[in-house]
This record gives sequence, structure tokens and C-alpha cells, in this order.
Amino acid sequence: MPRSRYFDARRRISEGYIEGKSAILDVDTVTFQPKGRVDANEDRIVTDIWDLHGQRWLALAVFDGMVFAVVGLRTAAILHMLTVLRLLGHLGTTTADYCSQTLPVAIRARLQGYIQSIGGRLDRSNIATHESHVTVLLKDEIEMLEKRIGTAVREVCPRPERLTEEQARRLIEEHHDILLRAFSGTTLVFALINVDQHFMWAAGVGDSSIGECVWRHLGGGHVAPAKYFA
Repeated sequence: MPRSRYFDARRRISEGYIEGKSAILDVDTVTFQPKGRVDANEDRIVTDIWDLHGQRWLALAVFDGMVFAVVGLRTAAILHMLTVLRLLGHLGTTTADYCSQTLPVAIRARLQGYIQSIGGRLDRSNIATHESHVTVLLKDEIEMLEKRIGTAVREVCPRPERLTEEQARRLIEEHHDILLRAFSGTTLVFALINVDQHFMWAAGVGDSSIGECVWRHLGGGHVAPAKYFA
């Protein structure tokens, strides 16, 4: 891409959409939602740096949910929505909030324990042996988070078919957060990076995807993507 077209594209994006910078690591973000509707931005972005056994790790993630409201539904419709809409995603911010706050913490604790179990270091000398174990670790934590959301609903409402309209509404009032986590949904892209050893794992859930690129310097303090990987 010619340099003039590249800078013009950057200008047009900055004029039309929401840009930001994370509090940790100063990661620049662009959210493809129109300006003037900041309150409608359901993206939850994680940019964490961890010190695990003397190595630097980055946890980068985007959780994307959407607002959805239900009014005037009878018990059967409410419970059907709780069961089905959770699987679809894009139906509220509660799940995105919850997952962005809990999943990175769970992955960090699990990863720290695993590295400790293999002698306290993951590097070029043992990555071939342990790479697949880290992949399974990430997959397990994501699946367990999904199960916890569903299990919490079953614990407060084990027999939904027996609820009356009044009982269903009272249940929603008493367990608002638990039910909203199941009623809402979120997609996920997650990148786990060992900065010192240049290792990276990526995970995706739903219709989100993750991309990487190599940057080249243009001079004058400017950089541009030289090659993309998906």
C-alpha cells in the first residue's frame, strides 16, 4: 500500500470510530462502533502483563457482547431465552464483564501452577514437550468458565418448568447477576504471549478472530504493517 493511502486510511478510521488506549501497557485500540454512542460500546479489552517465575507474559483479550432487552414475556418465553440466547452471544454486556474479570485470573493461576510443576521455567529447551499442555490448559479454562455460568443457573433454578410467572420474576430479581450472565453472551479472542521466549498461544470463541502482523519502520517515527497473519 502506498504511504499516502496508508496514512489516509488511518485518518479516516480515527475520524469515524472510537479509539482508546489501555491503562496497562498503553495498548492502542480501535472499536468499530460510531462515535457519539460510547455508551453502546460492549467490548471489554484485557491487556495484562504477568511475571511468572521470572518470565514476562502478556495476556491480551477482547470480549464482545451486545445489549438486549426483554419486556412483557411470559415464563416459558423468558426461560427459553435464558437457555437459547446464551449460546448465540451478542445479547448484553454482563457476560463480557464477568468473563473479562474472571478468565484472565483463572488462566494466570493455572499457568503459574503448571510452570511450577515442570521446574519453574518454560523455554526453548522444553517447549516441544509442554506446548500442547498449555494449549489444553487454555481450552480447559474457557470451557470451565462456560460450565460455571450454566451450573450457577441450574443451582438457583433446577426445575424451571414448574415456575409460575410470579415465581420466575421473583427468581430474576433475587438472582439478577447469575441469570444475566446466562442470558447475555460474549465472543472471545485471547492471546497469551511469553515475551522473553517469543512464544504465543491464541484462542477464539464465537465469530471473533485474532490476527498478527509484523511492523516495519517508515522513518520519522512512523510504522506500517509489513505482513499479516490470521
